Amino acid sequence: MADDGDHVMKPKKENMGGNDGDHKMKPCAACKHNGWRCGADCFFAEYFPSDCETQYLNVDNRFGAWGMLNRLNEVTPARRVDVGITMHSIIFESNCRVVSPSTGATGLNMAAQSLVRDAKTAAEIVSACNEIAKYSEEIARFRQNQHKEQLNHGSQTGTVSFDDIIRGRGIHFEEDPLPSDLEDAETDDDVLN
Repeated sequence: MADDGDHVMKPKKENMGGNDGDHKMKPCAACKHNGWRCGADCFFAEYFPSDCETQYLNVDNRFGAWGMLNRLNEVTPARRVDVGITMHSIIFESNCRVVSPSTGATGLNMAAQSLVRDAKTAAEIVSACNEIAKYSEEIARFRQNQHKEQLNHGSQTGTVSFDDIIRGRGIHFEEDPLPSDLEDAETDDDVLN
């Protein structure tokens, strides 16, 4: 990149890329597309190698070669380091505009943020489902253990579960003698009088 203090380069249509006629190299994508001679000091060669013609076309369609050079010529000499950053930004935005013509990089960034939010929401849902599954398993184990304890306890003590009572299984009523203190109790008729 030639630095004469005022401009990035002074473009000439007949020799946009440089003036090294003896230099044998593949022309950059910009010079190749526009039919310019490409020299060793070609400004575009750094950003648009010969195999990146699609990338150059994206920039050319969005900004145009002259528009891009005019933007770069607006960069003050003190900020000349920013030319590389500016070029990469122009290339990036142009490539984004191919994917999202109306919003470019901003639209792709918003879409990416939306995907991240959706992924976080999905992860939270999966986490909640895992918690529910964990508690469901614990409840199932608790019920299974409780049922086993009831069966073991019932068979040892001779008691019958409520389920057995409803279904009429294993029920044998024995006549229990009345306790001695109830034998002497007054009858209902005696109490009412």
